[in-house]
Amino acid sequence: GSLFWPSVSEVRKYRDDVRKTILELIDTKPMDVPVTQDSPWWSLFMGMEHERIHFETSSVLIRQLPIKYVNRPNNWVYGQLTKDPPATKNSMLKVHNTTVTVGKPRDFPSYGWDNEYGEWTVRVPEFEASKYLVTNREFLEFVKVGGYEKKEYWSDDGWKWRSFRKAKHPTFWVCDEGCKSGCGNDLADYSHCCLVTDDNGNINDVNGNEDPLQYKYRAMFDVIDMPLDWPA
Repeated sequence: GSLFWPSVSEVRKYRDDVRKTILELIDTKPMDVPVTQDSPWWSLFMGMEHERIHFETSSVLIRQLPIKYVNRPNNWVYGQLTKDPPATKNSMLKVHNTTVTVGKPRDFPSYGWDNEYGEWTVRVPEFEASKYLVTNREFLEFVKVGGYEKKEYWSDDGWKWRSFRKAKHPTFWVCDEGCKSGCGNDLADYSHCCLVTDDNGNINDVNGNEDPLQYKYRAMFDVIDMPLDWPA
């Protein structure tokens, strides 16, 4: 037979009832440690972790929407765009070859997703990694030297993705070349990358060929000046 979806009011009532039950459990149920899969708190931690993940994934989806469809909350403040002096010059740290075991045992004393269990031991060859997260300022150098056009800088899977998306720069950087969102469905042909006007209505070239500040940045609710010292 046909599937009948509940009404919005029924869904809201169910959500409110569940929330009330969970809050009562938190207030009244002692938390014995360790929290194992047999503990009532296991499902609570799972719900909290699940909600936290949705905060992150939802933020990405919001940033893919056209600006006209989002409203900045009252008192919303973005972080400092740049530092004075600029972020510390990154250095590369050598990590010597070693044996690494990934995974954790079933009796680990806190919540875990199913893919965190089981163990896998592998020999990792020597490599180097940056001391700090790569900033937009640093990644701009990769863009300026044509890194998105040079296959030798990419893994095979990465190059397939870049070619499929026709990417010229990071997803939330904004240029003036009409780069497509690649979001699919109704937003497949939408572009954040359009001509930007200044306060006087003049059209600015924001393609980044000369001035690094000509790239803009799509934040949660606005297109802002490029935050050069933010992680890329």
